[in-house]
Amino acid sequence: MAKLIYSAITSLDGYVADESGNFDWAAPDEEVHAFVNDLERTVGTYL
Repeated sequence: MAKLIYSAITSLDGYVADESGNFDWAAPDEEVHAFVNDLERTVGTYL
């Protein structure tokens, strides 16, 4: 059976934008970017 992995970049309180409506706070550093790449490397289909 296939596995469904759902991921989204949100703050700890569930918001995706800051109080000004900007999303630039979520830009990952190199360590986070490498972790996400390793996590999603085996994914066969993206929706």
